[in-house]
This record gives sequence, structure tokens and C-alpha cells, in this order.
Amino acid sequence: MVNLTGEAKETKICLAETKETTDCNRVENAATQKHAVDIISLTAPALTAENTFEQPQNIVPLESTEDYKAEGYKYTFAPHSVTVMVFEE
Repeated sequence: MVNLTGEAKETKICLAETKETTDCNRVENAATQKHAVDIISLTAPALTAENTFEQPQNIVPLESTEDYKAEGYKYTFAPHSVTVMVFEE
């Protein structure tokens, strides 16, 4: 996910298969057990930010792990960020 805006963006991600709906709250037989999602993101204070020889760690990947349920997972994408999410079964 790429967030080019200067504002954080909250998003609800549905991972369960649905037959007749895209509404996370109406997913039938959604798994209710928790699973892990690995998150790697690059975030900068501005789109023009960059690493330099003087500041080589200005923009670095941040790694984290969170729990999610298949019937819906809310995540807030940071401003000016690129985020990779790896969902485990």
C-alpha cells in the first residue's frame, strides 16, 4: 500500500472469502481465530525526504508484527509511506 498523502489513512482489510457480499461484517463462516501479519513500512516526513551520506538512516524500514482476524482487520497507514503486509494463515 502506498499513501502519498500527508494524512494517516485508516483502512479495513477483509481477508475471508465471501460469496455474495464484500461487507466484512456479514462474512459467513469467517475464521475467528487470530493470525499474524508481518508489516514492513517506509515512512518519511515529506515526499521529498531522502537518505544522504550525512544522514544515511533518515528513512529506514520499520518492521512489526500484529494479530488479525479474517473477518476484518483495521490498519492505519502512516502519511508518506510505503507498506508491505504479509498475512499468515
